[in-house]
Amino acid sequence: MSARLVQAFAADRTPPDGVRVTAQTYGGRVALVLVERPATASPAPAGAVDEHLAVTLGGPDDAGWAKIADVLVTGPDPDVQGSPLVRAEVHAPDRCVIVVRDGFAAEFTVHGDVWTLTAWAASFAHARLLAGADAEGLRLIVAGAHRGLLVPRARHSGPRRARTSASSGEPSAANNSAASSR
Repeated sequence: MSARLVQAFAADRTPPDGVRVTAQTYGGRVALVLVERPATASPAPAGAVDEHLAVTLGGPDDAGWAKIADVLVTGPDPDVQGSPLVRAEVHAPDRCVIVVRDGFAAEFTVHGDVWTLTAWAASFAHARLLAGADAEGLRLIVAGAHRGLLVPRARHSGPRRARTSASSGEPSAANNSAASSR
């Protein structure tokens, strides 16, 4: 199953099984420790700064989880329902786009396992947004996690526009949501 509960902790509260994600942003260096648990795990222990459901599309049960995901990781043009706060789209073996529900998008070159690193970056973005960080600041994230690196690419000029579904004319859920991991 590709649905998992992700719990984020301040870097000084490092759980033993977490992955440290460090990013250089407008305000300087920011570090969080992210811990993955089964989607049915108990709520986060005291000290967690964020907890969210992250789903990476790829299995037969994923579409149901995608409908309630906070973070969704997909390929470039998935046909799924849902409206996560953050969606991460893997576009090539070394490229991803992180999209926030309000339409903001930032593109990254990925050095390492593109699915894993994209998922960690999307969960990091979710935690930062809930902490009050401006989505525009995500453009400058240079994030390191799990022995890899995401580096910002060319800037997008504005909010991403929703594409419509060819069959219904309705906005495609793939473009009204945000990100997750594989």
